[in-house]
Formats: sequence, C-alpha cells, structure tokens
Amino acid sequence: MIVEKIMHRSLMGTEILGIRQTGDLEGRDAKRVFEIYRRLTKGASLLPPAVAFILDDECRSEAVKRDLFKLSANLALFLPRRMYENYLLNPSAIVYLCNSISGFRTSQVTVDEVRAAIDKKLSDPRYFCASDKVKTPADWLQNVDGARVLEELFRELSETRVEYEKVAHGIALTEWLIENAPGELDEVVQLLSKALSGEGSAAATTPQAKAVAVQPSRK
Repeated sequence: MIVEKIMHRSLMGTEILGIRQTGDLEGRDAKRVFEIYRRLTKGASLLPPAVAFILDDECRSEAVKRDLFKLSANLALFLPRRMYENYLLNPSAIVYLCNSISGFRTSQVTVDEVRAAIDKKLSDPRYFCASDKVKTPADWLQNVDGARVLEELFRELSETRVEYEKVAHGIALTEWLIENAPGELDEVVQLLSKALSGEGSAAATTPQAKAVAVQPSRK
C-alpha cells in the first residue's frame, strides 16, 4: 500500500513477502539461513531472488545489525524504529479505528484520552529495551515496544471487549495514515525506496520475479 499509494510506484515483477521464522535470523542460525537462501536462488531456481530483507530494529545492537548485513550479502535493511507498529501510534488514527469497531465500548474514544494513555506508557521503562531506558523523550517513539502498546491500548480502552489484531488493525491504521498523515511514514518510504533500488542490480535484469522480504513484527 505504501509503495503504490504514497510512492506512486508500480511493483512490476517485485513481490513483498513476509519472513516467517524471524527467530532463525538471530545468532549463529542467521549465517545458516542466508547460506541456504543463496544456494536455493542460484542458477535456474524457481525462487525469486531477493533485492532486500527488511527487518525490525527490535533492540538489536549496531554490531549485530552489521553482522546480519554482511551475512545477507548486504541485503539486510533495518527499520529506523524498533518495529513497524511504532509508526502506528498516531492518536487520531487509533481513535478513528476504535470508534469504527462495533461494540468497542459504549462511549466514544477521544484523542486526548488516547494521547494521555500513550504518553503514560512512553514514560514507563518497562516498555523499552534495557539499553533504551535512559533515552530522552524525543527517542521514546523510536524505541518503545509499539506492538505491546497497541495491544494494551485496545484492551484498556475497550474495557477488555476488543483485542488488537495485528494484521487487520495494522492495515486499517496504515490506510488511515496514508490518507490523512502520509508524512508520518516518510522513514518507511525511504527504506522501501532503498530496498527497491536493488532492481538496478544484476539480479533485476533477469526475467525472473524479485522479492522484498519483510519481517512481520511479533505480537
């Protein structure tokens, strides 16, 4: 949606695919996984060659990210924020979604209410990686556990009537941002532009389809 509606770019033969077992990309398993992938995509393989692997930052150290970048043959890219859900913590978008869900609660959710609830969680070190507990307020949205914040917000605001659904609600929040506040997705746009620039590589000159592999944030 972001590529087509904000970047106004056709994916042509490129597919954006979800990475399933993201835990396999941690530690020593990462080297094995990327080596298997390289073997499977060589020669006359039916698998599409990847032009990028987009991964959540998810508290990874700079050293770990450099290692994954090398192991992936320079194809691993990382979101500037901890996970994609961090871009969805927009009070107006959340209010719109909550109030559109039948039976969410008897009274309407307000922007001030959502903003106060988010701010409270952003000031709580339990929502951050250990190394991020001393970050300044300007860094909170970048480093907070966005998925956990959304899950708890929906549970609290709906008085336990509605659980946050990662896929359905994530898509709805993204659609709202695309239509009403596309600038808040600028970092994602820049990363996708960088990922898709791989279409100028040797792999992209083949008639075979290409893929951008994206890590789905954990629940």
